[in-house]
Amino acid sequence: ELGGAAVLEEVALDLLLAAALREAAIVIGEEDVRRARAALAQSLVRAGAVEAGGARALERVFERRGLGPHRLERLLRRNAALRALVREGVEISEDELRLSYTLTHGERVRTRLITVEDRSLASRLDRELRTLSGADRLARFDALAGEHSTHPSAAIGGRLEPMSTDDPGVPAALRSRAAQLAGRAARPTLSEVFRLDDRYALLLVEGRTEPASAPPSFDAARAGLLEELRRRKERLAMDRLAARLLGEADIRAVDPTLGWSLDALDAARRR
Repeated sequence: ELGGAAVLEEVALDLLLAAALREAAIVIGEEDVRRARAALAQSLVRAGAVEAGGARALERVFERRGLGPHRLERLLRRNAALRALVREGVEISEDELRLSYTLTHGERVRTRLITVEDRSLASRLDRELRTLSGADRLARFDALAGEHSTHPSAAIGGRLEPMSTDDPGVPAALRSRAAQLAGRAARPTLSEVFRLDDRYALLLVEGRTEPASAPPSFDAARAGLLEELRRRKERLAMDRLAARLLGEADIRAVDPTLGWSLDALDAARRR
């Protein structure tokens, strides 16, 4: 009941990928598996889960995630297979490269966010925050986010990762308000109540984050940007391919406990 569905899907995906590789006449070798392991390690370093070169720490992360020698090997082969199947379809335009340069080396805005379901509550929080300024407003925003916000950032006072107002991955409603408020002299600056998906939101802009040092030129950064952007787009394409293969497969569990686990996982995804 705890992990049956996940393991069942892994086994099914192994079989589905083997068929897809045969159809595409692609063979996955040991070098592909080694590259998959290196890519997984790099992703954990980027996420801050381990330090670069921390081999023992990496093994501990694998252990905590239930990735013993057999399951890890199968994960790496699946990743290698997915990457091989999507690689030819990944294209990167000049505009994407230039946007990536802006997002990597341009200035960012430090923000905090509160989201609530009720408009009247959002208005009440707005009125209370407008009676304060400076450090007092920041401290009260922190407390109100922890008490009322439905956003995942509530536990850390509504703090968001510093954002670029050019980042298409950030909701347009957030980007536009951050851009408007970041140009004002007063700090910290509070937005009006606005709709963010199905919630009411308040955005507080603390200020801008300038690059720590002079950024490289676009030409000097191009190779690194190309590699990073390709990695991201391949990862997205890999996730989409895995979801499509599993969605098209007719997976039925004969064991009733596995069947319950599979149904529960499917229901959680629909939510």
